[in-house]
Amino acid sequence: MLSLSKILLLVLVVLAVFTGARLARIFGQRRETIRREDRREPRHVPRRRRAAREVADADRCARCGSFVVPGAGPCGRADCPIG
Repeated sequence: MLSLSKILLLVLVVLAVFTGARLARIFGQRRETIRREDRREPRHVPRRRRAAREVADADRCARCGSFVVPGAGPCGRADCPIG
């Protein structure tokens, strides 16, 4: 026979199945929406399409030891060999 505990367990299982199906449908709709948006416009620009930054070698100052990019000008110290 069906006892009260078996009926409650059956109701809980049915509710869990319906809730799982509903969540799967919601997540599927969100996933499809994201896919459609991705097709329209990319979220980021791939690395190979980014503009390359210019890289300059820095020279070490003989007096203070800091690195200075050529053409940047003096550091502001009175004994700066650059300026």
